[in-house]
Amino acid sequence: MKHLLLCTVATLLLSQSALSRPILSDSQKSYAAVCLDESEPPDRLIAICETALVGIRETTRDTRNLQVSLARAYDNAGQHKRARQVAEDVLAQDPDHQGALNVLGWAEWALSDYAAATDAFQRALDSGASAESFAGLASSGRYMGDMEEEEYLTLIDTALAISPDYVWAYREKAWFYIDTQRPADAERILERALQYDEEDPWTLYALGVAFYDQGASGAANARLNRAIDTGYAPTSAYLYRAKANLDLENYRRVLIDAERVVQDWPESSEGYVWKARALSALGLRPAGQTVLRDFLAKNHDDFAAYWLADLLYYGGEEAEAMRVMASVFDKGSPDYYSHEFMAMMQLEAGEFAAARTHIDAALAHDPAAAFPVFYTSLIYVREGRFDEAEDVFLNALRGGLPRHRISYFIGALTEQGELERAVAFRTRANKVSALTE
Repeated sequence: MKHLLLCTVATLLLSQSALSRPILSDSQKSYAAVCLDESEPPDRLIAICETALVGIRETTRDTRNLQVSLARAYDNAGQHKRARQVAEDVLAQDPDHQGALNVLGWAEWALSDYAAATDAFQRALDSGASAESFAGLASSGRYMGDMEEEEYLTLIDTALAISPDYVWAYREKAWFYIDTQRPADAERILERALQYDEEDPWTLYALGVAFYDQGASGAANARLNRAIDTGYAPTSAYLYRAKANLDLENYRRVLIDAERVVQDWPESSEGYVWKARALSALGLRPAGQTVLRDFLAKNHDDFAAYWLADLLYYGGEEAEAMRVMASVFDKGSPDYYSHEFMAMMQLEAGEFAAARTHIDAALAHDPAAAFPVFYTSLIYVREGRFDEAEDVFLNALRGGLPRHRISYFIGALTEQGELERAVAFRTRANKVSALTE
């Protein structure tokens, strides 16, 4: 049999703190039993499993199971490459070891190698059905982007049928619905998951996102508070709490959470943007602009540039806002929002030809969007094409344009001296609006 090559010199020596006192308490079982039980925190479990494996010279089924527990502990501790290595050592001796295949799948999943993860989970299923194999295969296929919804739901629901208390699988399914713009469906799934662990920070965080995406910022804030209070919430929970509190006008709370995001993700624009928006909401718009200018001085970022342009535009610096937005088109990858914002600014500046270019580009990104159609109606008003303008505006209204924009359109008509038309159009627009409610 092959010798086990699991333990480095550092592992054999352990740390000085480990040598100073026993790893296990007097009431605990042997190292091997505690390793297999996997009820200890990952870092502690690594030390326990490695200690259990010290001195073992031959591989048996029992020692391979110890190695799998060690690999899983490495994976849970974020040491995914080490987890993969240990799992592969087991598979070199037993290619069909289901536990090792599942750990290998999760390690590859965590390393974003979803093709390798899919292969590992499928091999695990070939050795026998298990909830984590079905869930891992479903999630890996989803992130690869080549799995149909029906297949995904069949796999993840099979995992939950095998293990009805599999909280991770509930969350995975919920994120699928969040990512496909169905947060109400995600909410129901996450509420069920909380029945099995009501204080799980990741479930509470996902539920906060589901509420936020439904526009329920108060409910989102409450769940995110609970997630963060556990002490184990991810940085993204602080980000979403900042977003929810901005909606709730708790701007000082936004600043605190945005600073946390900046600290954890200094290379991401997210924390800087929400910090800048909170400062602006507190009446410190120049300070908010400075935050984003300082970030953009390091390198271009579309998201930061968009929000700097927004702060500039609504601070009365329209020309500078357009200059900043131009950097998105020169250096970045403009999306729907970039084109829509630029179209609006150019419309206000009377640059109709340029505005039309961005309107067309925005609609190419989102053919169902209402605001680019609304901007087209305003251009028609400026050009004196009033009948066309009214028809186009009503199409925008039917497409989801907010009702309060009716007054804006009527104001545009009155600016062109079309007072009687404006009065008549109000009645017409009200009828269309009523049908869309």
